[in-house]
Amino acid sequence: DLARAAGLPAVLDVDRPPFDASLLDAASHVALSAQALREMTGTDDPRAGLTRLAERCSAHLSVTIGAEGTLFF
Repeated sequence: DLARAAGLPAVLDVDRPPFDASLLDAASHVALSAQALREMTGTDDPRAGLTRLAERCSAHLSVTIGAEGTLFF
């Protein structure tokens, strides 16, 4: 909240849930592992998972997918 109030990025890095879901609303940028995204959205497809998460969250989203790199939404 302090970062956003100061106009600074508020980054949330999610490696493994569970975590306090209210942090999604506080973050301006959310970086997730593929496992975290899968557990949060119930899908193995990272593109579909980012789309589902974007429906719940207004932050800039990214997911790391190993050797395939990173996807951004």
